[in-house]
Amino acid sequence: QIPNKWYPLCLLGFLCLFNAHMIWNLVAAVGLAYLSSRFPRLHVDRLLPSPGLVARLEGKLCCQRRTLLGGSVIGANEASGYSSQAPSYGPLPTTWGQQSEDK
Repeated sequence: QIPNKWYPLCLLGFLCLFNAHMIWNLVAAVGLAYLSSRFPRLHVDRLLPSPGLVARLEGKLCCQRRTLLGGSVIGANEASGYSSQAPSYGPLPTTWGQQSEDK
């Protein structure tokens, strides 16, 4: 079995092996995930675009809101998981499979 800590790197290596070259955007995504997991106080989610910017970009780039099969495109602000509220930084989760010390 592969430990959870190394699973993303193994998956990345597996995909790069089958792709026959490095997938640099996936390397960057895995690296950012490891960075945000290792240093949670960096609040990496600040790098994400604002909801207003995403809505403006979708309005400009997705002029025709129909797909090839006749269904409609669901924008980011219409999705169920979308939230325009700022994230709350509560207690930090445990990472890398560490056990919490609740004795």
